[in-house]
Amino acid sequence: MNDAERFNEIMVHHDENPVEASEKLRELWPDRVADRDRPRASQLINHLFGEKLGRWQEADRLLRELGNGDTRRAIVRSQAIAALLSGYPLDSWQAENRLLAAPECTRSQASLVVRLGVLEHLVATAAIEKTVTALLHFLTEIAAWSNYGPHADLLAGSLNNLLSTLLERADAPTQEPDYQEALNEGAKVCSRLWAVAGTWANQERAEYLVALCANKTGRFVDARNAAQCGLEIIDNGGEAQPVDRAFLLLELSRACSGLNDSAKSERARADAFRIAKEFKNPSIQQWFEKRAGLT
Repeated sequence: MNDAERFNEIMVHHDENPVEASEKLRELWPDRVADRDRPRASQLINHLFGEKLGRWQEADRLLRELGNGDTRRAIVRSQAIAALLSGYPLDSWQAENRLLAAPECTRSQASLVVRLGVLEHLVATAAIEKTVTALLHFLTEIAAWSNYGPHADLLAGSLNNLLSTLLERADAPTQEPDYQEALNEGAKVCSRLWAVAGTWANQERAEYLVALCANKTGRFVDARNAAQCGLEIIDNGGEAQPVDRAFLLLELSRACSGLNDSAKSERARADAFRIAKEFKNPSIQQWFEKRAGLT
């Protein structure tokens, strides 16, 4: 196995054993990580060393090994996040200024790339009420922009990850209006961001997130519409995307059940299970069974 293959294996399996994955990543970083993979690796450093293991100063030290010469946005954003969460705000602000240097970027947009990234890494363990309040403030700030700026893809990626974690919090106050608003408005903003900065695959997965959040909070019409939109995007995208289609069908089934349309719910669920029979990846099969309520 060469270094590129080792890195890809870490990317795929890092959540199974974060300690082991962090040790393997440290062995490769930075010289044995291909240049094209360093933006993803910088994000993985923050995820593993910082978010998962609580070793933010180590994440910061590793990212400083790249210096300030690499101006790729994902790397600069990772450096800003790690510096801030390691207690070096001045260094974080310097990195933020490098993001601000992008054409037509506003101070608010550069700052929010970092702040939303920080919240993404804290959402699993931070007080949920404070997390929701911060997210609502961020969404209000985005709503005031005349355009989404040059970092819309970074914002969308962070928002997707943040909301996915917020959905799964065991202590989620699902009946609280602020929590419901944060989920549903956040998912819609994520969809709008991907609409201007992503591929059709990003867009259909954003519709899946909208459906997830809407079903979670009992907004079944919104969930049905989003799931149907996601399926239409796949139909028009030119690729089968069987995994994404199966999960969208599950959410369509759940939404239709909530709307008392049992016939459509049963059809969608049966279609989802028919597709899932062909899944080859055990982890995807397990996740499907969980979403389907089988485990």
